[in-house]
Amino acid sequence: RRLGGDIVHAYKFSATPVELELNVVRHSDVPCLVATIETCVMEATVVAQCGDDACGAVVHHVFARVLNTQRQYIRLRLPEGAEVWSAVVDGVPVRPGLEDEHLMVPITRRKGSKTKAMPLELIFVVKTPALGVERPLELKLAEADVPMTHLFVEVFVPEHYKFKNWRGDLRRVEA
Repeated sequence: RRLGGDIVHAYKFSATPVELELNVVRHSDVPCLVATIETCVMEATVVAQCGDDACGAVVHHVFARVLNTQRQYIRLRLPEGAEVWSAVVDGVPVRPGLEDEHLMVPITRRKGSKTKAMPLELIFVVKTPALGVERPLELKLAEADVPMTHLFVEVFVPEHYKFKNWRGDLRRVEA
């Protein structure tokens, strides 16, 4: 019998009666990583005030390169109250779903290449209180359910605002 194109075992019977005893063992599967984000750039643009409301907003623009062999979706946990504006995977607009507070962005395997990453782009906005004097801004980012090899975060603020007391898991670098 052939398994994946290779002969596993072959037997030739040259006499009768034939007696054959086999032990068949199925080895347990080892879980493997089936999707990763090779590179992810998250841009967050802080808007001091939106419209006539006393609110601000942070517009998030996520650019990712996804390597996928088997998954149907990338699950993203967005900040509370996020409103999705657009999602594009491999140059094609997609409609994400929602499951257990996770955004389910449909991804596909690339035809002809299992090792080439596909681009994923997501834009969403989160309303915040209007920026004021000495008002801290807590910036929450999207969280993916697959590992990321490289993550870059760029934060843009209105020109009359400055960063003070930077805290968090990411290291701040000057541009």
